[in-house]
Amino acid sequence: MKIKSGKLRGDKWKYKDGIGCCVWYPFDDNEDSGICFDFSFDDIADFIVLLEKLKRRKVTIYKEEK
Repeated sequence: MKIKSGKLRGDKWKYKDGIGCCVWYPFDDNEDSGICFDFSFDDIADFIVLLEKLKRRKVTIYKEEK
């Protein structure tokens, strides 16, 4: 059963080799497919820490090369 938060969707599945997770931005015409990122359930704590750090990080301004 997928979960929703803002524009993001997520799901968790149990496989023979462990639990896998998927987070995605759905395509406009289909909530169940889109641009996704798959990862192991074991990495969730690291993702939470990374996202908290990213939230507080100073932004780097992109400059195009000429």
